[in-house]
This record gives sequence, structure tokens and C-alpha cells, in this order.
Amino acid sequence: MTIEVVDKNKNCIKVGPIKGFSLIKTLECGQCFRTQKTSRGTYIIIAYKRVIEVWQMADYLYIKNTNVKDVTQIWIHYFDLERDYNNIYCKIGQMENMKEVIEYSYGIRILNQDINEVLTAFILSCRNTIQSVSNMIDRLCQKYGNKILYDNKTFYGFPDLNILSSLNHEDFVEMRFGYRAKYFKDIYSNLIYHSGKYDRTYFLSLKGIGNKIADCILLHTGLDRSVFPVDVWISRILKEKFQCMSNKYAEQSNFGKKIFGEYSGYAEIMLFYYARTKRCLFRLRVV
Repeated sequence: MTIEVVDKNKNCIKVGPIKGFSLIKTLECGQCFRTQKTSRGTYIIIAYKRVIEVWQMADYLYIKNTNVKDVTQIWIHYFDLERDYNNIYCKIGQMENMKEVIEYSYGIRILNQDINEVLTAFILSCRNTIQSVSNMIDRLCQKYGNKILYDNKTFYGFPDLNILSSLNHEDFVEMRFGYRAKYFKDIYSNLIYHSGKYDRTYFLSLKGIGNKIADCILLHTGLDRSVFPVDVWISRILKEKFQCMSNKYAEQSNFGKKIFGEYSGYAEIMLFYYARTKRCLFRLRVV
């Protein structure tokens, strides 16, 4: 994989070739909340207090509004480009009932996202749509985040933890965080002083974070790719394809981990994308 500056004036860099990568599926599979598709067919990504514009041509990823240092230190890791996903697809594709899922979901990579933003987003995701979560995160960033100018537009980075920990319950109510507003003050205050491991035990010790949210944080920050988060889509496909009829989170998650082992997180996001976008194929009623 090479890194090539293709337009110095526009700070555009070409990365590749990248095998087993689909930018569209990666950004539209439901794992991130702060991307915008442009009329040009490109994507705006706001992450790590930066704004980039990205698109894909064949096996190459183009990143605009960046530099070689950031591509090397941030974006290659963010897109998980150094991992051999073809090997992962091959391993999962050999497992029971997964061939069609892999063929449909081929190209998805799990993004390595900022822990504070991921934690916030997945707490807010409970009983909310992806768009609703995006709107709540945007409101928080617009009021407390750093201003970033790009393409004659203003964007906002995710606020620093020291700012978030200084807010009170009423500030989060103002952001229209709903019943979850009561959790954030204590969570951010705990995070700012935490010096130990970021593991499942730690996240479950924070009031407002349960099993599903803890697993989502671990998966989407890259802390643990062997977790198997379960939401309504995963629950449905476990019933449909694997005859796992339990409705208990722990039993469903353990069922997935028993099948997929160290590849559980990768399998989960592919199953989620498959179930959510091919839901018309399911016999189960979608509500």
C-alpha cells in the first residue's frame, strides 16, 4: 500500500491499492454517525477534530483536506487499512450460513473511532434512529466543539473531555438527550480521571452503560474485535439463519461468539448490514 500526494493545492492524497474495501458499505453500514454524502458522490467525514472528504476509485482511496502525516498517523488506522480483511472474509465465509452474508457485505471495514464520541453516540442510540443520534451529536458539537472550516462551510469537532466533564445535567437536557441526559455528567467526569484499562468491566461500571453499549464501544474503538453486540437486527437474523430463539442479550451474544470466535465483531457488522439492508427477505415481521 502506497501513499501518494496527487494534488498539493487541494491537499489530496491517494492511498492504495486496498483489497477487500468498499468505502460506501463501510460508511453506510450504520457504524458511524458523522458522515455526509455530497452531491458529488463523495463523503465528508468529521473525526479526530478534522474534516476530510473521501472517495474511492477502484482499489484506491482518495482523501482530501489532509496531509501525509495525518494519513499515516490517523486515517490509515481509522479505516483499518493495514488489516488483512480478505483473510477475515475467507475465514467467516467458511462458517455455517455465512457465504451469502459475506458476498453481500464484502468490503466493510470496522472503523477505529474516538472513544469519547463512540461512547456518547451508542448511549444515545438506544431507541433512536441513526439520524436522530447524528442530530444530537451535531447539536453537542456545534455548541461545545472546535470550529473547522472546509469548502466554504463550517463544521464542528467533537468536544474535549474536559469541556464535557464541566457540563451539568441541564446542559445535556438542552441538547435534547432525553432520559439519557442524567448519565453524561458522571460518565465524562469518570472518564477524565480514569487511568486504568478500557475494558468491558470498566464500561459496565458506568451508570447508563449496559452490555450492548459496552460491546459496541469495544468493537467500534478497536479495543476488542471479538465482542458480538446484539440489537434488533442481529436478534432477527440469529433467529432466521441460525435458529437461536433466545431473546436474552447474554445468550444471543454468547451464541454469536461461540460460532465466530475471534472474528465475532467482524461477523456481527456484516450480519447487521445484511439484515438491515436486506430486511425485505426476512419472514419475520419488521416493525
